[in-house]
Amino acid sequence: MKNAILFGNGLNRVGGNSLSWENLLESLSPLKKMPSDSNTLNYECIYLSACKEDSCETKAGLVNELQIKQQIADLCRDFESNDFYEMLMHLPSEVFLTTNYDETLGRTLENNGYIREKRLDSVSESIYSIRRSHAYRSVNTDKIKRIFPIHGECMAPKTIMIGYDHYCGSLGKIDDYFKGKYAYKQEDGVKKLPRLLDRLRGEDENASLSDMGNYWPDYFFTHDIHMIGIGMPLVESDLWWVLNKRCRYKKVCPQINNTIYFYGTQNDDKVIPLLKSFDVQVVQTKVQKDNWRQAYQWMFSQMEKNMRN
Repeated sequence: MKNAILFGNGLNRVGGNSLSWENLLESLSPLKKMPSDSNTLNYECIYLSACKEDSCETKAGLVNELQIKQQIADLCRDFESNDFYEMLMHLPSEVFLTTNYDETLGRTLENNGYIREKRLDSVSESIYSIRRSHAYRSVNTDKIKRIFPIHGECMAPKTIMIGYDHYCGSLGKIDDYFKGKYAYKQEDGVKKLPRLLDRLRGEDENASLSDMGNYWPDYFFTHDIHMIGIGMPLVESDLWWVLNKRCRYKKVCPQINNTIYFYGTQNDDKVIPLLKSFDVQVVQTKVQKDNWRQAYQWMFSQMEKNMRN
């Protein structure tokens, strides 16, 4: 089984880029105290407070939101790489999914003999990121590594998915992806994707496995997924929904035989039972004396072991 890696902001924080989601929102907020435990809803409060009551749905209101997302992009754009990104790059995987907005892994690849190729996603995807990806080709081996910024990216601030409204819109796109209603413009016309079960089973003449891998949810059904540096809070509704669908589809689709791994610490105890019920293999360690580097080194060693087995 081929591997794909899903990584989050933990790789930045353990390397010294200590901007958490909470810190990011606090730096943007005029509010003295965040009103909710949900960061997606807190973002909406920040955005709506920046709008005048009579212009939130006007062009002026939308410009304000783009300005907020531009600030987020500026805060995340220049994160420095670290040795964990170097380790990530050398693992036996050609596919990387990330909830991060920054381009740290891409820059790490470019600094190690990879050249960024033409964008693989359609220019028509300007807000959501179901098929948004970047390919990097090795100048020495000609191998390609592909990065999917599934929650948007700094280079396109409108795509940054952080608020409740954007998350709900993305869920709608994923629902279309599952049901065979997902469509988008290409140079030669409109492409409509058959429903996922038909693509996996090959039961429809238009449902081919040939384009599997052009949409980030594909990998949760075709590759072993290794999740690291991502705490999986419940607000990550898109990821939880894909995990849920995979469990349900496995009951009726024997073609789904991959494994999902989650590498975490005792800080993730609240979601561990949920992950296990969603058919995720949990690999967990304890952070000793606040030594996060040691914990991540152990998790990386376990991940490489599972990837090579």
